[in-house]
Amino acid sequence: MTESTDLATKQTEDSGIIVRQPLKELVVQSIKDAIMREDLRPGQRLTEIGLAKRLGVGQATIREALIDLEVQGFIQRRHRHKFVTDLSRADIEAIYAVRVPLEKLAVEWLALKKGENMEGVEKAYLRMADAAQKGDLSGFKEADFAFHSALWAAAGNVYLQNVLERLVPQLFAFAIATVRHYHPPSEQLKTLADLHQSVLEGIRAGDIESAQEFLVRSMDVTWLAGLELGGHPPQTKER
Repeated sequence: MTESTDLATKQTEDSGIIVRQPLKELVVQSIKDAIMREDLRPGQRLTEIGLAKRLGVGQATIREALIDLEVQGFIQRRHRHKFVTDLSRADIEAIYAVRVPLEKLAVEWLALKKGENMEGVEKAYLRMADAAQKGDLSGFKEADFAFHSALWAAAGNVYLQNVLERLVPQLFAFAIATVRHYHPPSEQLKTLADLHQSVLEGIRAGDIESAQEFLVRSMDVTWLAGLELGGHPPQTKER
């Protein structure tokens, strides 16, 4: 990977087409892929100089990429250092304790407006349904997060949206990065997709109680069963 230009080229495996992408985006994806392969493990400390040497790019590009990955939830900042996101069961329970009432509030506002500006939410649901049909858990979780992100935005309260965007991405990122340990049947994913569809239907009908009920049921945490939370070996090597 070279940093002689702001753009880098990437050849797609299926079509052979050369696609030009900003270098930072390629670095973000490279680090994310390393996390999902567990080449970079949960709780592992990351350094700009280590990643720059690993990927063959400048530290400025790494710095920008880590900012994006922190926003996406794949990186945590603790005591001015950066680590691959690692959540304990207690962390996840604490996040849900805050997340649930806030998302129920967002659904209430949307239901009162009968689902205005819900195009992004609907598109994310269709992606979920497609991933469920294919049994693609990683793709399903990514679409699931897109569904909820679009829901927060559509609610129209920037303060509520900001709180949820700071809180929830690490939960989804951790799930996406660790789903290799858990392989639910496709039917389970289809059931979850149907619950999200019911959230949409409740909002469109202005039925706050129904929409909130299906929202809570859709916040599935069964993927926790496939994780050895708290059991990761200590990570001392810096990258």
